[in-house]
Amino acid sequence: MGLDLISQRDCEVKEIVPQEELLNQIKDRNRGFAVLNMIIESGKTREEALESSFTQTLVTPEGNKNVSVKVSDLIEKTNHLEQLGKKCENCPISQNTAFGCIGYVSYPISQKCEKWLATIAEESNKKGLPYSTTIVFIEDQNVTGQRFGEMRNHGQTFFESSKPTEIVLSKSLFKKKTIDTNKLLEVTVLNGLMQTTHINYLLMLFGGIVSDQVEPKDRYSKFSNEDKKYVYLDLNLPKDSDKSITEFYNYFHHLFIALVNGHDVFMD
Repeated sequence: MGLDLISQRDCEVKEIVPQEELLNQIKDRNRGFAVLNMIIESGKTREEALESSFTQTLVTPEGNKNVSVKVSDLIEKTNHLEQLGKKCENCPISQNTAFGCIGYVSYPISQKCEKWLATIAEESNKKGLPYSTTIVFIEDQNVTGQRFGEMRNHGQTFFESSKPTEIVLSKSLFKKKTIDTNKLLEVTVLNGLMQTTHINYLLMLFGGIVSDQVEPKDRYSKFSNEDKKYVYLDLNLPKDSDKSITEFYNYFHHLFIALVNGHDVFMD
């Protein structure tokens, strides 16, 4: 369970398989191999694992439905993705990775990740505009974070912590102004289309978009013919990062690649 995101770049792959169907097929294939490996690790042979079945919950118009799925069937029906993925070569979004235009952030989000996001937001807020534009938006528009507050009522399904992390915007002897990670996530993770303008302001908060004459070797960058410099996202992955932090780090870089190539990103 998690957040799916896909850059809105038209391509041959999406002409063959519509993007919603493509997302479902990729998830089916990943699920099939995950179950296969889990069964093999339990002591069964690959042949036995392929013949095994497991229960999968499908969301239908009539409600959730549990069905029995054979591992080999799930993998075989998505084998065409191996050839289809080769069409992603030389795609500026995919970066020579099959279906690289698709990203994923899984639940539950760790408390450590929330603290990491909060720390970055606090540091960017101290820098002022344009880095703090998203913070200003949260305050001016009275963003409540209600959607994520409600998600915390489901135990640890979506979040490790039942309470959001506080983000201190200003502090004096008698007063402290704060927001929290519920409000921050409300504008960081959308349900629907995130347009390039939104992405630009969001990434200024999370690292900032910078340029340099020297090409960075540890991350994606795009050369600007106008400025004769390399543009990249100045966000670093902590050495002690956990799964949630790593996925959000990749998420922000995914948004950056879409942005500098002029594409919106759809999230579900």
